[in-house]
Amino acid sequence: MKKFAFCIVILFLTSIAFGFIPDYWPTNSWKHDDSYSFDELESYIKRIFWKELHSLIIVKDGYVVYENYFKENGSQVSPDELHALYSATKSINSLLVGIMIDKGYISSEQIKITEIFSDYVFENPSKEKEEIEIRHVPENTCGFEWNEWAYSYSDPRNIYNKFVNSPDRVQFVLNLPMAHTPGEKFVYNTGASHLITAAIQRLTGKSALELAEENLFHPLGITEVIWSKDSQGINKGAGLNMIPEDMAKIGLLVLTEGIWEGKQLVPKSWIEKSLQKMHKVSTDVFFGYHWWIYEYKDIEIISAYGYNDQRIYIVPSKSLVVVTTAAISSEFSLTLLKDYILPKFE
Repeated sequence: MKKFAFCIVILFLTSIAFGFIPDYWPTNSWKHDDSYSFDELESYIKRIFWKELHSLIIVKDGYVVYENYFKENGSQVSPDELHALYSATKSINSLLVGIMIDKGYISSEQIKITEIFSDYVFENPSKEKEEIEIRHVPENTCGFEWNEWAYSYSDPRNIYNKFVNSPDRVQFVLNLPMAHTPGEKFVYNTGASHLITAAIQRLTGKSALELAEENLFHPLGITEVIWSKDSQGINKGAGLNMIPEDMAKIGLLVLTEGIWEGKQLVPKSWIEKSLQKMHKVSTDVFFGYHWWIYEYKDIEIISAYGYNDQRIYIVPSKSLVVVTTAAISSEFSLTLLKDYILPKFE
């Protein structure tokens, strides 16, 4: 009984942290609040400017309180410039899985991968491979033999490079031998993430881009995106390009638990499930359904995270969304958030 009561308290605390509803919707344009000063933040950015921060947007209570565009290779970045999200795309893919369930394309996230790709003949068949469910993909717990962190991404020995250079990326992933039982171990796997966009195309008859445009992008007022495709015509699992202000809309949608202009675009239950701390990655870092979750002091930070620090941060307890685009091979933006942004809203 005591354990049950504890769980109820935790769920209640989570529910009151999320569910923020702004007093307007930035579908057509964002409103600004210029009452905040960020002198220390800008001073810090200038000191490390060589690290190539391209844009920074801070949204508090639905209003843009800071927005700046810097330089890329010496040229001024335009607010309308599309930026490659890289693996931050995967967080949007996760939202699309929830939409597929809501629209009845699949009954649940427990559908088997081998069922979705039943016409494929793949190498290294096993009982474990037959047990991979689509939920294991955004969890990064498929169990495939894979380690893209063993070598740098510029190293041809990196399995990621073998995957992107393969003539059929879906086939490459399905051919992989198994190293773990599905659901057992967190292993970051960009290759497996491509299975989500491929599954969307098979299950809905629409590309991931078309499904997103119909159910996500157009309702949010996102009209200009590029989503690159592989050689089979499938939108890449990490291939989305978007302007920073539209990235911020994705963050606000998560903050409202999937509501936009009074309409539930993504099921609230899916948002809640996606942001559970399913796997501990390192000290104070957890992973949900393609969302990174950081514990910092008494604050929970949710993040979509792409190569070179493309970020969408959501801080529910502060009704805060922060977006960065950059060419930085570190977690520079997390330092910005913890040391220079969060203290402004204490």
